[in-house]
Amino acid sequence: MNQPAVTWLLPVKNAMPYLTEALASIAAQTYVHHTVLAWDNGSTDGSADELRRWVPSRIPGRVITDQPMGLGACLAKMVEMADSPLCARIDGDDVNLPNRLERQVRFMQLHPEVAVLGTDIQFMNEASEDQPGAWSVSTDDADIRWRLRFCNALNHPTVVFRRDAILRAGNYRDVMPGQDYDLWVRVAQRARLANLPEKLVRYRLLETSVGATHRGHDRLERIADRYTAELYPDLSTDQVSRLRRLLASDEDSGVTLGDYRNLRRCATAAARQAREPRAYFRYSTQYRQQARSLLARWLKGKPMVTAARSLVGKKRQSGPPSPATQSAGTTAASEPASHIVLCDRFWPDTYGGLERKMWNLSRALAGCGLGVSVITENRTNAPEHEAIKPNLSVQRVGPINYGPFWRCISLMRVFWWRKIIRTQAGPGTLWVNDPRIAVATVLAGRRRDLVYQPIGCATARNRLAVTRPEVYTMRASGVLRFLDRLAHRLAPRVIHESDNVLKQFQDCYGDRRGVRVVHNGVEPAPLDTASRAAARRRWGLDNTHWVVGFVGRLDPTKDLGFLFNAVSRIEDSQDIRLLLVGDGPDQERLQTLATELGIADRIIWAGRCDDPAEAFAAMDAMVLPSVYEAFGNVLMEAMAAGVPVIGRRRDADPSRPVLTPCDELIENGVTGLLVDPHDPADLARQLQVLRLFPGARDAMGRQGRRLTTGRSWDSVVRQYLRVISQPVEHISAQAA
Repeated sequence: MNQPAVTWLLPVKNAMPYLTEALASIAAQTYVHHTVLAWDNGSTDGSADELRRWVPSRIPGRVITDQPMGLGACLAKMVEMADSPLCARIDGDDVNLPNRLERQVRFMQLHPEVAVLGTDIQFMNEASEDQPGAWSVSTDDADIRWRLRFCNALNHPTVVFRRDAILRAGNYRDVMPGQDYDLWVRVAQRARLANLPEKLVRYRLLETSVGATHRGHDRLERIADRYTAELYPDLSTDQVSRLRRLLASDEDSGVTLGDYRNLRRCATAAARQAREPRAYFRYSTQYRQQARSLLARWLKGKPMVTAARSLVGKKRQSGPPSPATQSAGTTAASEPASHIVLCDRFWPDTYGGLERKMWNLSRALAGCGLGVSVITENRTNAPEHEAIKPNLSVQRVGPINYGPFWRCISLMRVFWWRKIIRTQAGPGTLWVNDPRIAVATVLAGRRRDLVYQPIGCATARNRLAVTRPEVYTMRASGVLRFLDRLAHRLAPRVIHESDNVLKQFQDCYGDRRGVRVVHNGVEPAPLDTASRAAARRRWGLDNTHWVVGFVGRLDPTKDLGFLFNAVSRIEDSQDIRLLLVGDGPDQERLQTLATELGIADRIIWAGRCDDPAEAFAAMDAMVLPSVYEAFGNVLMEAMAAGVPVIGRRRDADPSRPVLTPCDELIENGVTGLLVDPHDPADLARQLQVLRLFPGARDAMGRQGRRLTTGRSWDSVVRQYLRVISQPVEHISAQAA
């Protein structure tokens, strides 16, 4: 007989009349591979009899009634007696949602590095009625483990943990109260922790509950004192005491720069101790808030800072408006005289989706009868001035000569662009997608004219590169990350191209006003059976082949190995062909991987294609296996061509991030399919669905094409213009 996958640890002492509801919530779980280990600690209200009525007749398990002991000792004994790899906690007066165990077990299967997984909770009263408020939890491992230095960051009745990890950490101890916090502190030195941001447990508020009878932080302080060396490495006892006192209060007096340095030193040493990247804990939300607080309190009252603020205030009040500011005022209130698009690359220097977006934006603005001037760096020896079509001209400048300052590329680009904006950008709206150009726009005195459309969050990309060293193209320098944060804060109007990008900026830099999300546009593609046959002949394909396509740069970020792994798992896949359209630095590694997986003979390396429409015509399905995409224009282009698409779901878990907008662009089962972001076998199953059910495949293609109707670039630009036609103050108020 197979061992159960999960053992419920249910210590009970006088839990009636709520125990029945708790046991019923265990029996109602959608995940059925579980058993209960219930321990009665001398109940006098009939709790033991109620346990026997449920266990084992309705719920498999056992009840222990003759060994009453303290809660910590009881839990330690139950962990030792459990015969499953996972254990789940619940109290006798709380209630599980039916899908609690299913959600947590699934997460633990996908994240073997996580030792303890908690969830959010919903309060309820004695009558089982929901109460306002909840104990919201941090989901990020770095944030959880850093918060444990100051508070309990896991809701004990909600956790599922790996039994072997708990035993390695020394198991529960008979500490009352705080036996859970005592354990998490020890586990956090050895393994990762996580929380699901879902309310999967209803927590009953009772005056007699353990949490209610031991209020305050004193008990946590006493436990933290035991582990000072582990929690605050490289700091002396006096330094730790001072740091905790400063962080627990808002007092300004006495804060020194050394306190900030001690906090940073502690975070760096803690990361080294936990065998994590050097800046691992400095990415956490709690650390950033603490660091900002200490710096602000240290700077408060400094003569130099006070004088600078006074000077800025005087300039704002009495300084004469510059020509740029005057033009900005008219821009905010009425239709701008012209639109200037500032970008590093532009036609004919095409490179990828970003350049296609800037081309479509410029063309659509010009199509609305607006004067559009593109200023870009000249990297192709193209003409310095060129009129591409009516109302649209390109001015190519440069290229930049870094000279001896090649190590400071980002800063050099800021000052180069500031000069270009001051000397060559006339009045009007400035459309920018690069943080360096956005900061240059502010420094040039054109802040109110700025419309910032970031191509992605540099900090989020760098975090992904930290967890996935193979994705080296996502690395961003500290200077670029600083400029990215600065541009996002200073730009009066920010237009994100997806909720995916918006969430990246919120997670890394926090919320702000004046932000909009406007999805990119797509132009409809004609459906032509003859062109499909011609496209297939071009690449040696016929009607017996089932073609899975990919269009994009062959970059490690695209994670084509995920697709290769899925195809290698499909049985009887000799008729499958992978049509890969694009080139890039990852091609040689991918060719080696394809040979190792035994699918090299099924891959067609099509190379770069200026017009992907012909490639879409040859495909039966299109897969975008990327671990990072800001928008994924190719998904919309494939749907416009009537091709069903498959993408990976977004997963912002910092230990294994997959940051894509597929969830918001693909309607699962209608216009395409979404797959587990970490399981190639799931992609293999979904490919089989499209392969074996051509009717469903064709229906998805039709629905995708219908969805993209009305999403032309002309309609998208009209949305843009509605945003910039409002005064900056009005936009900020609406965004708030």
